[in-house]
Amino acid sequence: MDEFEGLKREVERLLDMVDSENSDCEEKIAIQEEVGDLPSSSVAVEFLEDEIDRKEEILLAASCTLLNMISGLDHSFDGNERDMGRLQVEEFRAACLGHKVLVNETEEQTFERADLIRTLWQKKILDSVRLAYLQGEKEMPFRPYDQTELEALKTDSGEKVYRLVRKGFREARVAVRTSVDFKPWDLEEGRECTLSELLDQLQALIRGRIRRHA
Repeated sequence: MDEFEGLKREVERLLDMVDSENSDCEEKIAIQEEVGDLPSSSVAVEFLEDEIDRKEEILLAASCTLLNMISGLDHSFDGNERDMGRLQVEEFRAACLGHKVLVNETEEQTFERADLIRTLWQKKILDSVRLAYLQGEKEMPFRPYDQTELEALKTDSGEKVYRLVRKGFREARVAVRTSVDFKPWDLEEGRECTLSELLDQLQALIRGRIRRHA
């Protein structure tokens, strides 16, 4: 299933609810209290995307907190795939291949475009992190970017590129908040480790220590 299908269904549900004649719907009232009247689908999508980002941040921050507390959960691998807030070249190129701006665009041209976009937004992410550190802040603004620029990126370069950039900012916010520079990593799978997997590892560590002291 496409990773954004759930979001699309939620947007449709929200819009149906807002357009419903049942103005006393408790869920509708709660959302309107949060964001006011929703005049368009773009506002609804923006609200839901922000909520998803906040929930993803909570999970990532929890994982980073575990890494800070329990060194045994971390591994020695420190490749740049683990860098919080780093936009990965291969991911960007693959995303741009799926959204060509010209019908006859060659793969080389697509890669050049992907690299230019990645470089531009990587600088914005790093600048936001540096500014927070220079100001002695332990939190980055939720939106340290121009929202209209990000929306233009989605229009011009597609949903996947847009999602990768939002993920980069999300990781940067968590890195500043937790002082953790590396994402939790699964060495065997060669990918980011989930909070659930970290908790499983934690249980295994505890069981191992109990056996050693038994």
